[in-house]
Amino acid sequence: MTKKRKKPKPTPRRASMPARFTIGTSVRVKAGTPDPNYSDIPIGGWCGAISEVEEGPGPATYLIEWDRRTLDAMHPVYRSRCERDGLQLECMWLEENHLEADTGEAAPIEQPTQIVTRPLRITDPQDRIRAILGVTSDDPLPDVDEENLHKYHRYLGEKLTFPFEAMYEEETEPFRLQKRRITVTALLDSDEADEDEGLLCEVQENGEKIVLPLAEVLIRSGPNRQLVADYRTWMWNWQGGGTIRFVEPRSSLFGQEGEPASPGSLLKTLVLVCLAGGIYGGTLGAAWASGESADVAIKVGASLLGLVGAVLGAKSGRLFGAVNHIRYGPWFCGAVGVILGAVIGGMLGAMLMAFVTAILGALVGGILGKLVGTAVKQPMFRFVVAGSLIGVIVQAWRNDADAAWSGAWAGAVIGVFLGLVLFFGVGIALAGLEKTR
Repeated sequence: MTKKRKKPKPTPRRASMPARFTIGTSVRVKAGTPDPNYSDIPIGGWCGAISEVEEGPGPATYLIEWDRRTLDAMHPVYRSRCERDGLQLECMWLEENHLEADTGEAAPIEQPTQIVTRPLRITDPQDRIRAILGVTSDDPLPDVDEENLHKYHRYLGEKLTFPFEAMYEEETEPFRLQKRRITVTALLDSDEADEDEGLLCEVQENGEKIVLPLAEVLIRSGPNRQLVADYRTWMWNWQGGGTIRFVEPRSSLFGQEGEPASPGSLLKTLVLVCLAGGIYGGTLGAAWASGESADVAIKVGASLLGLVGAVLGAKSGRLFGAVNHIRYGPWFCGAVGVILGAVIGGMLGAMLMAFVTAILGALVGGILGKLVGTAVKQPMFRFVVAGSLIGVIVQAWRNDADAAWSGAWAGAVIGVFLGLVLFFGVGIALAGLEKTR
C-alpha cells in the first residue's frame, strides 16, 4: 500500500495568502530545496504540474505531479526509500516558497552529494533481514538466490535451537487449510535449497520423518519464533513480487488463521467476555452511584486515558495498516485505543477515590495469589486485580450501601450487554478489515 505524502505545515501568518499558481500550472523546484522527508536528497530543478491547491494561513501548498524527465532523473536511493517507506514516487506536496514557474528552459536536476544512510533498526523485521544479508537500510530486500540462501542458512544454523515444536498448514480440500503439529529436528544443508522452496528442514510428525520448506513452518512462541518469521517474510516478499507480507501465525477471538473456530470455543469466549464486562460494569456502577467524587474521577480518568489511547492507537495504526495492507489501520487502532483507554481510565478513577481499600484489596489479592496461584494455575496479577476491584466495591458500600447495590446491578447488566456488542463488533470489524487487504 502506497501512502500519500503529507502536506507540509504552513508558516503561521495573520492573514490568508492567495495562491500564486493554479491547477495545471507547470512549476519547478527552486535550487537548494531538500526533500521534506529526506534532508540529504535535494530536489532542486524537479519539474511537474500542479494537481491540487490548498490555501490557508501562510503560503499555499501544492500537490505536484512530476514530469517524465524528473522521474527518470530521480536517484536510485530516493526510489528505494520511497518503496521502503510506502511513499508515492510520482507526486509531492510543497509550499509555494519552494516553487517557481517552469519557463521551459532545461534546468539542472540536483543530485545528492552525500547520502546519509539510516542505521538499521533491530525492531524492524525488514532491517533485521537486511542485517543478516549484509545490506543497508537504503537497499531493497535482496532476492532469494543461491548466495543469499547460503547466508541465511549460515545465520539460522547458528541461531536456531533444535528440536522445537511448530505447525504447518496442509490443504485438505480447496480453500481449506488444516494445521498439523510437528517437531522440527534439523535444518538441512543449504546445497539442498532452491529459489522456489528456500531452505529445507527435517521434521517429525507422529513418529514419521518428513522434509518441509522452512517457510511453511509456523511457530507460536519461543526464541525461534522471530527468527523463522523473519525468514518467512523474506521468502514471501520475494515470491510476492516486492509486496511485503508478514506471515506470522495470527490468532483472534475466533480461532487461528486458516482454522475455523469450533462452536465450543466461540461460546467459551463469548461467556468470558460477558463475564468480564459484568464484573467491570458492576464495580464501576457501584463506585459511580455511591458518591459525586467518584463520578467525577471516573469521567476524568476515562476521558484523559481515552484521548491518550486514541493518539497512541492512531500512530501505531499507521504501521499496522502498512504491514497488513489495510487501508483504515489508523482508524481501527485509534478506535481500539479509545475503548481501552476509557476502560482503564475509568477504573483507575474509581480506584483513586477508593485508594486505601483498593490498595489493601490488591495486597490481600497478591498474598492469596502467592499462596494458591500455582495450585489453581492462575497468574498472580489476576488475584491482585480482583482484590483491587473488591476494594472499590467495599468503599462504595461504605459510602452508600443502597446506592452501591443499585449501581452494581445496573452496571453489571450494562457491562454484559457491552460485552456482547464488543464480541460481535470485533468480529465484524476484523472481517471488514480483512476485505480491505
